[in-house]
Amino acid sequence: MGQSPLFSSGADGLVSTADDFLTFARVLLAGGVHGRRRLLSEALVTAMTTNQLALEQVSGIDPNGTLGWGFGVGVQLRQVGRGRPVGAYGWDGGLGTCWSNDPGHGLAMVLLTNQMWTSPTPPAVAQEFVELACGVVTS
Repeated sequence: MGQSPLFSSGADGLVSTADDFLTFARVLLAGGVHGRRRLLSEALVTAMTTNQLALEQVSGIDPNGTLGWGFGVGVQLRQVGRGRPVGAYGWDGGLGTCWSNDPGHGLAMVLLTNQMWTSPTPPAVAQEFVELACGVVTS
């Protein structure tokens, strides 16, 4: 009783700022570099941001085959409508945080809200944010 677990949970307790979140997104977009300092190896960033699932696994999670998974991020495998293009990666969090990088256009997108999701589908504000951001660079 009263003992800390051997390993802290990676699923909760994270606290950050909008600026830090955007910096993290930009570091991944820059291949692991911040300023002139390498923080992550290129190989690690590639592994994180590349789909690691077999087609059967993707189909089991997403029957439409639109989203795969790297190490810690969702990876867009097929574009749907005006949403994220193929190759974009990021994370949509059920507590109101959405971020995505579009390497093809050099775009880092971060949306922070105070609204918890009420379904597995991102709320309209998150979908519209991504569509508008992606639409700006493709039009």
